[in-house]
Amino acid sequence: MTITLYYYELWPESMAARVLYEEHPQLAQTPFVLKRVDMAAKEHRKPPFLALNPQGEPPVLVDDVGLSGHEYRVWDVIGVAAYLHQLDATPLFIPPICNMPVGFQWAAWSHTQLVEPVQALVAEWKLSGPNGADAGQVARLVKRLERSVGILEGALPKSGGFANWDFNHAPPDNGVFGIADVMIGSALTYTHRIATTTFDLGQFPTTAAYLAALEARPSFQSVFKGVTLGTPIPPKDMP
Repeated sequence: MTITLYYYELWPESMAARVLYEEHPQLAQTPFVLKRVDMAAKEHRKPPFLALNPQGEPPVLVDDVGLSGHEYRVWDVIGVAAYLHQLDATPLFIPPICNMPVGFQWAAWSHTQLVEPVQALVAEWKLSGPNGADAGQVARLVKRLERSVGILEGALPKSGGFANWDFNHAPPDNGVFGIADVMIGSALTYTHRIATTTFDLGQFPTTAAYLAALEARPSFQSVFKGVTLGTPIPPKDMP
């Protein structure tokens, strides 16, 4: 069995898929290959990649033998998460039943309300450069991002915790680390990797502390090490 994961370092949800792999320690013995899709060169719009994912976006995971003995492929970070969980049912990703719906809620929310404006900001600078970016578009995206992070700021447990915490339970129920945190963290981390953005996470202290805790995890440190706008990470194979 060999697992191949297609990613692009400036596409948050494909990096979230890499974090998810790192958070499944039992997969360390499984041959694993990372393949970078150069979205700046529009490789994601070319037939070889579209044959893997007609949406034309990473992540895509391909297992050469699959669970039933033939090639299996899945795209989108939620699909990747579900497949990795089938291969390694790490207890870390099995929250108490009361936390699970809230976790799915925030995972879905992050895709439309957080990942989209962050991705648009990254694309604005990647395509135009800091001096050529559309100032009006950037201002609109920053305002949208501030509105979204404001919602997250009001929902996170103030004493530290994770996105799937159940506010109906008495402390110390601060939730458990899960896919929602991977998706939210993999988007928010770009807000301080675009040096010229006007978005200031410091105005959201609970969210800033939450992100700092996520970025301290070995998985985030490994995946995002050296990732800055305009500094692509070369593809590498992991035995």
